[in-house]
Amino acid sequence: MSNSLRPLQNEVSDSRRKASLQIYKATINKLIEFSKAKKCKIDFEHITLNFIMNLPATLTQQGMATNTVGKYIKTINHLLNEATNEEHNNLGI
Repeated sequence: MSNSLRPLQNEVSDSRRKASLQIYKATINKLIEFSKAKKCKIDFEHITLNFIMNLPATLTQQGMATNTVGKYIKTINHLLNEATNEEHNNLGI
């Protein structure tokens, strides 16, 4: 995983309720697993619309329920928006 997602992993623990914290950490861990399995770098430049559109199929193949997949996608989108607001990325989204 790229160094650009690591600050998020640390910051998430600073500002979330316990249940939210578990969801955020699980999502980040799934991204790390996905990165290792696909042998690809995952940072802001690589989390594109195409990436987001293909991720559900991968997670479903891993046996995840549709609602769980939806939670991961929603959380990823939230993390990206939060990172943009906090200026952790330079994509200008």
